[in-house]
Amino acid sequence: MVLCAALWVLAMADGAADQSDTSERSDQSDGPDRSDTTEFRAAPVTVEALRANPMSEATPVYTVSERLVRSLLPASTASIVSLAPGTFVRQYGGVGGMHTASIRGGAASQALVMYDGVRLASAQNATVDLSLIPSTMIGSATVRRGSASALYGANAMSGVIALSPPTPTATSAALRGSFGSFEEFRLTSTTHVVGQGASASLAADVHTTAGGYPMTVGEFDHDVVRTNTDARLVSAMASLRLGTTSVFALARTSQRGVPQAVVQGSAAGYDQARLDDADVIVGARHRVVASEATMVELHAGARIAEQLYVDPSATIMGPSGLRARFNQRDATVACMASHMASSEVTLVGRIEASWADLRGAMLQPGVGPMVLRRSAAAAAEVQAKPFADTDVHAALRVDAFSDAGTATSPLMSVRHGLNQDVALRASWSYGFRPPTFNEMYYLNYGTAGLLPERASTLQLGALAQVAENVVVEADVFHIATTNLILGVPVSPVATSARNVGRASSVGFECGLRAELFDRRCIATASYTRMDVRDRTGRPGIDGTLLPYAPQELAAIAAAWMADTWTASAQWNYASHRYAQPGEEFTALLPRLGLLALSAGTRGGVAPLGADVRLQCDNVFDLRYDVVRGFPMPGRVIRLIVDVQWTNATP
Repeated sequence: MVLCAALWVLAMADGAADQSDTSERSDQSDGPDRSDTTEFRAAPVTVEALRANPMSEATPVYTVSERLVRSLLPASTASIVSLAPGTFVRQYGGVGGMHTASIRGGAASQALVMYDGVRLASAQNATVDLSLIPSTMIGSATVRRGSASALYGANAMSGVIALSPPTPTATSAALRGSFGSFEEFRLTSTTHVVGQGASASLAADVHTTAGGYPMTVGEFDHDVVRTNTDARLVSAMASLRLGTTSVFALARTSQRGVPQAVVQGSAAGYDQARLDDADVIVGARHRVVASEATMVELHAGARIAEQLYVDPSATIMGPSGLRARFNQRDATVACMASHMASSEVTLVGRIEASWADLRGAMLQPGVGPMVLRRSAAAAAEVQAKPFADTDVHAALRVDAFSDAGTATSPLMSVRHGLNQDVALRASWSYGFRPPTFNEMYYLNYGTAGLLPERASTLQLGALAQVAENVVVEADVFHIATTNLILGVPVSPVATSARNVGRASSVGFECGLRAELFDRRCIATASYTRMDVRDRTGRPGIDGTLLPYAPQELAAIAAAWMADTWTASAQWNYASHRYAQPGEEFTALLPRLGLLALSAGTRGGVAPLGADVRLQCDNVFDLRYDVVRGFPMPGRVIRLIVDVQWTNATP
């Protein structure tokens, strides 16, 4: 909070000195891609140039801009997402370990993650491993907090994470290589071709590491080497935009070790598990402007994925161990129409159909080798301006699933501008998450007939533009979750998915975004205080804090870009948290604060340019676990070399 206050004071001074600066800024949207969601706005919600109008949202939305992402050069997408208020990334190891995002203490399956408007989560487990999304293929990241199923559908129960690809502004090509600790190597190439009303992009990313980082275990804190932590991640992306039509394809594959948890103070002796997976995601959208007041958009997205998990040490499944292969397919088509009935009223309607299946051998007896889910949805929205300084937004969506019943999701929000620099906002929404295939059909765990989880969210907040290019915001929230799906022990060695009851979350969030000193300095800061508790009624657990829901979160990032050099810093903090239900002292994980720094030089002769940067993550070489039993690497140092060519022709 002290650092937030310091940034605010600095911003006020800079804003006062820069009031006469009227240089043009890009109106490029930095929020989620509206063309692929149920929400439509006549104007951009949040733009990279904060001067445009950052005050228009009636619900909490926080954007990490494309300029900041390019300045930080984060090693992982998780580093980008963790800058938003209320967002905590649960990390199960280094480069090859799974990274999942939690919003306001909710499960990863309760936060919808999208890339260029296409859902990344499958019906199998509804979680998204952020480590498989290359940060080099992320332009901006927008985190919407609060239930948003009325706008986005299933899984948008605690919020939405919308990842956007980089936006090309000129024909260019770049090649970036990095070398780092633990034999980490990364090579990225990007090509953009920009023409009149059209653009095309092609990118490839190869990221490898030998792993093998040291960790501290045992009663006497002795060091051992973490084994089976090697990883090889390969991704490719292609996109094409022609006028009002755009398509993209993202292909990914990975081969990585899956180290077991470190338990009882010693390293597990069965680090032989391996995971190979691959998927292809495609998306397309087309916009038709029927008239000056009416617009129709068509959207489609599909995903095909394959996973192979092999663990020779899992002899409980047989003398040869475990070998499980899964194939997933998901597809969605939608049509959205919007009509401006008047200058104060906009009507939006949407229909959507989805289909998903899962094939594999680890399904419940009697289910067969495949499970299938079909769904359909219809939604309507009204956006009105009943008074000059007041915006009202109401939405209602109904979803029907072939195997999980129906869900009705409303949303109501109000934003009132006290003046052009200060606005108040309030919203209430009701979101849902359908049970996953794993929760319904997985061998010795799934339970058929589970009800969708539901969450009611009430939010009150305020925004203020305290100086030019400086915006601060603050919100309080209350979330009541019902039909919570948890694994309940049914024997000494088995658990079963059940609707067990309720959970509650109350909290306060604040954030700051600023561009200072003629936009050479970009800064962002956030702080969250929350209390997330079990309300399931289970003896000894009811009323206690939910596992892995820190009561405090904070993040600060700043980047300075001069003509010949650049520097950045990022700090993330999480308070104490429990690894198990019940608040047992033995399950308490210590608080952690991680600092990352980078500095480099820039130069070149047009049209060629080059950057050389030295980057250091975990500067103080902390030994820590984000998730108990999965130690993270210590200090990581990287040398990054980036060469670019940009077409100088206007």
